[in-house]
Amino acid sequence: MTTIKDELANLKTDEQVYKYVRDFLINQNKKSENTNDGCAYRGEDGTKCAVGCLILDEFYSDEFEGGLPNERLGTRGKRIVEAICKSLPNWIFNISLLENVQEIHDNYEPYAWQYEFNRREEKYGWFTYHYYKNKENV
Repeated sequence: MTTIKDELANLKTDEQVYKYVRDFLINQNKKSENTNDGCAYRGEDGTKCAVGCLILDEFYSDEFEGGLPNERLGTRGKRIVEAICKSLPNWIFNISLLENVQEIHDNYEPYAWQYEFNRREEKYGWFTYHYYKNKENV
């Protein structure tokens, strides 16, 4: 039986990570939020956000909540990046991809996720950096 750890270790490309997060969110069909209705890496009801689903429990810390996975944002940001990299040891960290999928989780209701993923995939291919050069057109 394949474990989540095995699944994440097998993700090697941006496309694989993107599709993993897409499928995870669509199957979960619920935002991951805390009691203040803010996005949470780990929601109180066991849910995970777009980035949170890429962090194994063994590398997760409550201190991540409210932080962003960006090394330029200080110690907490670096720890989040490290947790992602440890959880996905065969993937080269890509902040643009994480921002893309997190934006869908945070800014759209679950009923619209499939549509939004499909729309972006049709417009830009599965994912491209073109999205960030032309973000105002999304």
